[in-house]
Amino acid sequence: MNVISRKEAKHKGFKHYFTGKSCKNGHVEQRYTGNGTCIRCSYEQEVNWRKQNPDLIKLSRKKRYKKRIRKTLSALERQKRRILSLAKYRNTNIDKIKKIKRKYNKSLIGRLRSICQRTYKSLNSGKLNKSKLYLIDYSPQEYRKHILENLSEFGSIQQAYDNNYHLDHVVPISFISKHISNKLLAFKICMSLYNLRLIPSEKNLRKGKGITLPIVQETIILLNTKYNVNMPLL
Repeated sequence: MNVISRKEAKHKGFKHYFTGKSCKNGHVEQRYTGNGTCIRCSYEQEVNWRKQNPDLIKLSRKKRYKKRIRKTLSALERQKRRILSLAKYRNTNIDKIKKIKRKYNKSLIGRLRSICQRTYKSLNSGKLNKSKLYLIDYSPQEYRKHILENLSEFGSIQQAYDNNYHLDHVVPISFISKHISNKLLAFKICMSLYNLRLIPSEKNLRKGKGITLPIVQETIILLNTKYNVNMPLL
């Protein structure tokens, strides 16, 4: 440790300083810039105080626990109010909600999500018509093998769903629909095996759009090469 005076440490904004000399209790340690107390002495004083005041420690812990509980309950209460407010808005604006849904369903991202959802169900059931089979370039068996490749503990995709796993598009549908205007090509890219994986639900929800994640960037490069497109890297 470098020797530095308390005055100089204050001037530089340091929380600690070191003189190289022992304190009154014989500790050669850093000292607090604020009050000049040796760090070791301060620690020993706190340990002794805790031993002498167990009731105050328990009371302090109870207060902190109650504070956390109140904070959690208030967060749940806010969430409940938001849900009720949203339900009230939907009930009083039915026509407006329907209009927004119709507009979304006609958009490229809405159509993509809809057809992808129907294709998942067909792949999971093993009943895929020839037109979709031609578009996605793989069979239901190949799909299941790829999806469950690193999840040997699950015997089927449905079992993974039952254990809170989500089917995730590594590159989000919203990103693909933004940069690929051709509906059929966008569908092929969305449903590419490069772009599909099963991950825990909490990980999927934390990820969000997550375009800058390394795995997403790597997948964009693979998809660009395979389908001869030019989706940007961010």
